[in-house]
Amino acid sequence: MLFRSAAVLYGGALALQNLFGWNLWFAIIVLGIVAGMWAIYGGLSSVAWSDLFTVVVMILGGLTVTVLGLDALAGAGGTLFDGFRIMIERNQATTGVWAEAVQSNAQNLAGQDSYNRLAVFQPVTHPIVPAISLATLTFSVSIWYNVLNQFMIQRVLGAKNEYHARMGIVMAGWIKVFLPLITVLPGMILFALHPEILLGPWNDVKPAADKGYVQMIQSLVPAGLRGLLLAALFGAIQSTVNSVLNSTSTVSTLDIYRRMFRPQADDKHLVRVGVISSTVILAIAIVLGGMVGKLGGSLFEYIQSLYAFFAPPFAAVFLLGIAWRRINAVGAFTAVVVGFAFGIAVKLYVNFVASHPAWLDPYAN
Repeated sequence: MLFRSAAVLYGGALALQNLFGWNLWFAIIVLGIVAGMWAIYGGLSSVAWSDLFTVVVMILGGLTVTVLGLDALAGAGGTLFDGFRIMIERNQATTGVWAEAVQSNAQNLAGQDSYNRLAVFQPVTHPIVPAISLATLTFSVSIWYNVLNQFMIQRVLGAKNEYHARMGIVMAGWIKVFLPLITVLPGMILFALHPEILLGPWNDVKPAADKGYVQMIQSLVPAGLRGLLLAALFGAIQSTVNSVLNSTSTVSTLDIYRRMFRPQADDKHLVRVGVISSTVILAIAIVLGGMVGKLGGSLFEYIQSLYAFFAPPFAAVFLLGIAWRRINAVGAFTAVVVGFAFGIAVKLYVNFVASHPAWLDPYAN
């Protein structure tokens, strides 16, 4: 969760750097302090209410960007359907500068000499979505994120009653169904409008892609509405940082500090420890956020590769816990530790053994 918070701070700082020319480190520090203070002094209640308002603006704002992007593709007198058709045609990348853009980076994009951007089943060497990952990620990262993620658990435990907890999870699931409209389509629209992003050196493509959504907001959205969308963007950043701080502070204070060091500590003392731990965690996240850009990959790859490391052992414990009554705490703990260590070992093997199988390169594998 800490590394995820760092990634979110880095992404928000990129937006501030692109919009206002701020220094990256300064932007990360400002975002971290502003978002962190809300969580440290407001607690879970403030996180829940900020999430409620933020998600509404995010969904409406994201749909607005998609609609305006399709309208820009359609041109004067065209319909949204025309824009959608043009978007699909250009993303097929069979002609013109779009074909040139994909072909010039096919090895980087797909790990082979040709690349079909619209194919669901990509080759096993695809760096981000190899075909086999459709199954493996469903039973690892998806289960961890939607069932074991402390963000979700914290909200379930804080619900008014069992019915509210269940309906909250159901609503979160339905929102996921519509996410491609506000996450995938804008990326396709961006490529249809600006294929030149892929024509530069690969090391320049990834930072440009990270800034793509903000550039779309700047170029497509009217000034007044642009401010609202940027507010939603930073609201999302605040929401994530708040959730990380609140969840991590709860775990460190109640599950570690009270259980292992001060079982008899009163609530006032635990609240003080929670504030201190949140402040320390925020400082670490700010430092890590400044280092994300030096890792060389895109922001998306950074976040997803982290999930691929620590999600599978937790998901395995959860699935086995449902299917087999004889599972116990020692076995679960061992599975998590050994599973994570095995993931690190595979990563080291891929990085330092030149003769490793090509299908091991994608983090999803």
